[in-house]
Amino acid sequence: MSSAPAIRLVGVEKSYDGVAVLRGVDLEIEPGAFLSVTGPSGCGKTTLLNIVGGLDRRFGGRVEVCGCDLGHESDASVAHLRRRRIGFVFQAFHLLDHLTCRENVALPWFFADGDLHRGAALRRADEVLERVGIGARAGDPPTRLSGGQKQRVAIARALFHRPEVILSDEATGSLDAATAQQINDVFVSLNRDDGITFLVVTHRERAARQAGRVLRLEEGRLIEAESPEAPQ
Repeated sequence: MSSAPAIRLVGVEKSYDGVAVLRGVDLEIEPGAFLSVTGPSGCGKTTLLNIVGGLDRRFGGRVEVCGCDLGHESDASVAHLRRRRIGFVFQAFHLLDHLTCRENVALPWFFADGDLHRGAALRRADEVLERVGIGARAGDPPTRLSGGQKQRVAIARALFHRPEVILSDEATGSLDAATAQQINDVFVSLNRDDGITFLVVTHRERAARQAGRVLRLEEGRLIEAESPEAPQ
């Protein structure tokens, strides 16, 4: 028997002030898949990602993530899902300059309902910083890092609770092409080696082509894009 989709959207609709942004979006993403969504600015890509991530719960249709029906779960249940099973990576790094990189990565520990002690949380932070290739900077504040290094720290923070799904909203949008490619390579590695499901919103065509599947959001609907290159 096949496993349930990591993400399933059925007839998802969203409007702002009477203007439809999403028009009956249907989507299934299998566990361990890597999918990119492209489209022009303002077409609703971020709106789609916010709905999948449980950040926007005012929508029509059905959304299931990691087996949870977001339209029928309590606020507390959805918050727990976000903390424990979904990782978020944004264009803005959202790092706190007065903390070290290690402490920034361990921030999810402060909001968790588990039983990790501070020492264990910091050790986990060191582990994921090493995983994304920036372990040597664990004790530095973000102010000493380049943009690409800051994004690696943000990715490490997303990995802290061993998520099943990572949602990325233009994570390379503010980076130069070479640095953006390095971040894309990190995503591909995490997908391939750790089996994490990726849903990536990007305007970079090269980044999109590295996904296993590429969709384009146009006029509120998802359509298949040209066949992408397979991740190496």
